[in-house]
Amino acid sequence: PWTCHNEVSASAYSIILTLAESAGDLSLEPVAPPARVQDAVRAALAHLHEKVTVSSMARAAGCTPDHLNRLFARHLGMSSHHWLARAKLSHAATRLAATRMKVHEIAESVGYANAYCFCHAFKHLTRMSPLAFRRKAWLAGRARTASPPPPPRPTH
Repeated sequence: PWTCHNEVSASAYSIILTLAESAGDLSLEPVAPPARVQDAVRAALAHLHEKVTVSSMARAAGCTPDHLNRLFARHLGMSSHHWLARAKLSHAATRLAATRMKVHEIAESVGYANAYCFCHAFKHLTRMSPLAFRRKAWLAGRARTASPPPPPRPTH
């Protein structure tokens, strides 16, 4: 049984090498997504501070939301809704790390209706609250620059 397993593994390895050699001229460079995906992404990023929806992204791309969703899944590996949520939260994470804006201000700046929904989505994606993320980012920045994080803004 062990010898048979080794022979199968050796045969599989040989087949993989043959396929790899015959495909040697294939490029593994990333391919730009289609224009509709690029248009939708540009429109969403330009209007993150507003209530961007998959429907508004689809209108900007000139297609239906279902078609846009299929394009995102095929070319970006996720649904358009998931991409939009990640884009908003990524922008918010940058603001949390780099500014002293309050959480509810950041939530509004990336199109969330309220801080509760924003905090829930942020924690779901990052596994930490926005304030814990900010503390961690400031501590990491302090370790790199050897300067203390900015003092918290007074709450009034």
